[in-house]
Amino acid sequence: MAIDLEKLRKIWNLSEHGQGGEKDAARARAQALVSAHGYTLNDIPSLLNLRADKEADSFDSKRGFYSDFWRQAADAEQHEKEAERQKKEDEKRRAQEARKKQRDAETAWRRAHKPEVDAIIKRCGGYEAVFRNTPEEQKIVDAVAPFEMRGIKWPTDATEAIKAALPLPQTIDDAIAEYRKWVAICREREMVGRYRERKRISWNVQEAAVNERRWIVTDLAACNLPARDIGELMRRVQFQIEQEVSDPKHQEAILRDLARIDAQVESERRQRASTSAPVTRRTRNQKPKTATQRRREVEAILATEEGRTMSLRQIAGRVGVSPATVMKVRRDMSEGSE
Repeated sequence: MAIDLEKLRKIWNLSEHGQGGEKDAARARAQALVSAHGYTLNDIPSLLNLRADKEADSFDSKRGFYSDFWRQAADAEQHEKEAERQKKEDEKRRAQEARKKQRDAETAWRRAHKPEVDAIIKRCGGYEAVFRNTPEEQKIVDAVAPFEMRGIKWPTDATEAIKAALPLPQTIDDAIAEYRKWVAICREREMVGRYRERKRISWNVQEAAVNERRWIVTDLAACNLPARDIGELMRRVQFQIEQEVSDPKHQEAILRDLARIDAQVESERRQRASTSAPVTRRTRNQKPKTATQRRREVEAILATEEGRTMSLRQIAGRVGVSPATVMKVRRDMSEGSE
């Protein structure tokens, strides 16, 4: 069992600072305590100093541990602050680069469009004149003066006034032409405004009533007016593609146009066939073919290899019946063969 150094310290302290016989008694007790472990009175000071050294070492060890802990914590905090500072610097640098890139792009745009902007301003008679209503725009604006918009929509009476302010296009080509005229005016104003402001403008360059007129002629071109021929229909489809809007009514308009043009072509074909067909004199005993006879002729043609590759109109023209009749006979033959 180790020496109780704390007890020894108290006894030894009493042997040195006690009164009278207390010193002698304390020295005797200290002698008895250390002699059991092979020490003498002369060893007691060294024993007590050893404990003090151990305590000091323990304290220094603890102090070193906490010192390392706080140093590491401080280093971590410093590293975090440095990372945050670096992050802010990177963000600031990227923002500066983006602004510079935008400024450079705007400078290049201004350089490329300056001749056109100067020409527009000169043609209109000054910067402010570019944004002044044209005579046609003013007519539309004056037409809706008695009305007020309801939110973002015009009342029906105002819409009719806008339509009546200028003659409405009667063909798809005319509607497309008017639409592009309004777009061209907007484009020029936006270009001049951007050049002056050194950025894209956010304000409207046309009156609300004129915008409504543009939507009206857009619908006329895209779906409301009939296509007169295949060429005009193709221009309508191209216009729809340019609008980049998918609307079922656009497809419905195309189907209507195709049906109308198809009927027109068929009518013209029949007319040409009737005027160019040779006139034959019917003999006294010759009689017109009955419906049964014409049906049998259709069946005979459909039963041949050639007939199976012919269109309904070709067979109908050869026999003198309608394509619908040929279709019915073909369907009846198909059902009969099943």
